[in-house]
Amino acid sequence: MPLAPNRILVLLDGGSHCLEALNRAGLIAEVTDVPLDLLWFGKRPAWEGMDDALAQLHVDRTVHLLDPTTSLFDSLRSEWAREPYSLVVKGCDPRHSKPALTAPLDWRLLREVPAPVLLVKRLESWVGKRILAAINPLHDAEVQGALDESVLRAAHLVSSLAKAQLHTVIATEPPMLGAAAEDQVASLIDARASAAAQALCQRLALSPQQHHIGEGPAEFWISQVSNNLSAALLVISTSARGGVSGALYGNMAEDILDSTSTDVLVMRAGGVMVDHS
Repeated sequence: MPLAPNRILVLLDGGSHCLEALNRAGLIAEVTDVPLDLLWFGKRPAWEGMDDALAQLHVDRTVHLLDPTTSLFDSLRSEWAREPYSLVVKGCDPRHSKPALTAPLDWRLLREVPAPVLLVKRLESWVGKRILAAINPLHDAEVQGALDESVLRAAHLVSSLAKAQLHTVIATEPPMLGAAAEDQVASLIDARASAAAQALCQRLALSPQQHHIGEGPAEFWISQVSNNLSAALLVISTSARGGVSGALYGNMAEDILDSTSTDVLVMRAGGVMVDHS
């Protein structure tokens, strides 16, 4: 996420949390002085019930209606090719937990949109609250390291703008017999995670209020800490899953999205608009 986003795309369909998404995007645009592109892809009549919210936006905005002959993701690919957006905002659909054969729309956004995606769940201000960054500093993969940095930088940017506290959350693997000595004792694993997190934050010149370290599964521990802290925003990363497996099953970021009550900002590696349709 760049330090000065140059284009914010807001996806609106008239569904749950739609007004929350519009309000949140408006606040971000005001603070960063960035114009909004509003894309309505819901049923007609468009913008019904949103006149007051639109009138209260004090930022430059462009309004679009999705061409009924074009799919949402074809339109997003076309927009991305024209000018990449630095943030996509949408109201989070609360129905993810219901059984379905294919992936929910929000999950597809996390998999197919290369820009950071903010899924909004509530109206409460972020100002003075807690911003939680989920990282995995014990992972030695280069991609995960880059994702951890992007998560921390984004969380730091938000916490600075909102005068909020920056926290990190780290889920560790359980101790395993037969593993290296430092991986057989929970306290040693936690100590390594803490040292790795501190080293990463020092390298980025960041000073989180607290590192919350606990034994996984990651989707459980991260959601638990987020809910217990009443975090205003949870920043996580995803290495999106595509193809048939991605259409039928979720990944960790999607599980976290469905089990926390806060707004969620998802960072993703890569910069190419992909097609899994």
